[in-house]
Amino acid sequence: MKKTNYISFLVALVVLSGCLTTQKITSPPQSTSMTFEASKAKVWELLVEGVGLSYPILAIERESGLLTTSFVDIDAGWGNRNMSLYVYPPKMFLATWDGLRMKMNILVTEAVKGKTHVQIRTHYDAFETNLTKSWQVCQTNGSVENNILASIK
Repeated sequence: MKKTNYISFLVALVVLSGCLTTQKITSPPQSTSMTFEASKAKVWELLVEGVGLSYPILAIERESGLLTTSFVDIDAGWGNRNMSLYVYPPKMFLATWDGLRMKMNILVTEAVKGKTHVQIRTHYDAFETNLTKSWQVCQTNGSVENNILASIK
């Protein structure tokens, strides 16, 4: 009887150890803000040009330095297999994904004459199709923001 219990325990331990997953090591997020050695007018011009060509602008307020985009769908591949290029994929039990969208709020400020700070806040949602059948908020990895800032630089 004791031997049967011992074998059952070992079998259960082996089966359960197969269910454990390892956490993927992810790189730290890239920069989502930057200060430029240029006037606000010059940075604003480059920002509007760079963002406006790729993302639909919803609101643009030059005086306050606020630029907002509409949601845009991102092609993340079948089942969002390329989602990690843009966000840290949400951890959900039995989740399947089909759809990724994002919008941006960008703030441009010139605290000191000739030094302009640009801060980009991006909101990402991924559509979960198995259990919740709803949009789930995702954390950005900063890649889109960093590319925009690099294009201004």
